[in-house]
Amino acid sequence: MPAASLPRLAEPLLAELAATTGESAYLAEPLDRTHAVYTCLAEGHHAIRHVSWLGHQISRRDTAVGAALAGRTDDDGVAVRVDAVEAGITAVSAPVRSADGRVVAAISVVGPSFRLVDEALARTRRSVLGSAARLTP
Repeated sequence: MPAASLPRLAEPLLAELAATTGESAYLAEPLDRTHAVYTCLAEGHHAIRHVSWLGHQISRRDTAVGAALAGRTDDDGVAVRVDAVEAGITAVSAPVRSADGRVVAAISVVGPSFRLVDEALARTRRSVLGSAARLTP
């Protein structure tokens, strides 16, 4: 039986993450050295939310996804960027690692900066990290 694809494995984790945080949750995979692509999505439930960028290419430079894919995270294993891709948007990302420890993808929560602050940001950091740790390709 063929192995499940990473987006298929990520679907239930992203759904849980979106339900927990209320924000849109994405799986990003490296496209090349300078870009990544969102390959799976679970939309947040707020009226004001980050809408689907499924299939959208994003720069790895100065973004939370780029930092996570490069393994450049804060001490807690998470990268946060505010206004990196769009003004008023905060992204929280953590690397997904293969069994041998290589970074193969990133899980991100993306939402409006006015909501991703203080305790909500702290909870989102923990949730994103936990989801990324549970996704094992």
